Amino acid sequence: MMRQGLFTALITPFKNEGSELDLDAFRKLVQRQVDAKVEGIVLMGTTGESATVTLNERKQLIKEAKKITQGKVLLMAGCGTNDTLSTIEQAKISEEAGAEALQIVTPPYSKPSQEGLYLHFKAIHDSVQLPIFIYNIPGRTSVNMDVATIKRLFALERMAGIKEASGNMQQLVDVIETLKGRPCTILAGDDSLALPAIALGAHGVMSVLGNLLPKKMKALVDAALMNDLQKARSLHYELKSIMQACFVETNPVPIKYMLGKVLSLNDTVRLPLAPLTEKSRSLIDTTLSKNVNDDL
Repeated sequence: MMRQGLFTALITPFKNEGSELDLDAFRKLVQRQVDAKVEGIVLMGTTGESATVTLNERKQLIKEAKKITQGKVLLMAGCGTNDTLSTIEQAKISEEAGAEALQIVTPPYSKPSQEGLYLHFKAIHDSVQLPIFIYNIPGRTSVNMDVATIKRLFALERMAGIKEASGNMQQLVDVIETLKGRPCTILAGDDSLALPAIALGAHGVMSVLGNLLPKKMKALVDAALMNDLQKARSLHYELKSIMQACFVETNPVPIKYMLGKVLSLNDTVRLPLAPLTEKSRSLIDTTLSKNVNDDL
């Protein structure tokens, strides 16, 4: 299951101070991604506030997205808790609701060994029939998956790809080199690393900024994949400041604020996340005024 291109880590819009999903807004966001012809979207990843989405809401989101995507973009569901059995439950519900692939994050809080990581992912793999993408993000989970463990997992039948978000370029290079020749998808986990990652052999990026500027981010990724470095470099520097603004505070708080300003969506996040500070709002307002134009 080799894919390449722009994958957007979609936000989960809420209303009523976060007490319920805003499905109307959600449908519009999914449709924007389809219209931009992205390669895939992931629901309930970090950007989708996976930690606070209930199992019933998970079903709703996948089913609503499926009605719109209809095979035009890969519909991936983010899964993962610090407990293997709970993660398997999420994975099975996602599969039954219509997800086409799963993105499984390394377990937070538990701090498993490399053997524990392998057994965790193998148990999930053996419990469902969907392709699985590993999500390695030690900054969120406090555990890094070693390249040797990644290689071991890709001996399993349905391991389809990896979102490498360690922020360590050497690890990314080692993953690319280790998985070379395998029919799998290697994605950078940060917008700002899309160009260098693809130049080194990755197949795309799992994007936060793609929520707001899917066409521009797709153009950057497509140019990089076609080895048009002049165009890709120009787009990278054009978007550099807004990429950085997406992480001025904890993701997804800034990108939700941006979508609220530009698309008039409710920018509510669920506790324990909190609204942006006044200083961050001012910085983002300035950045948006300089960077958001023809992509909306």
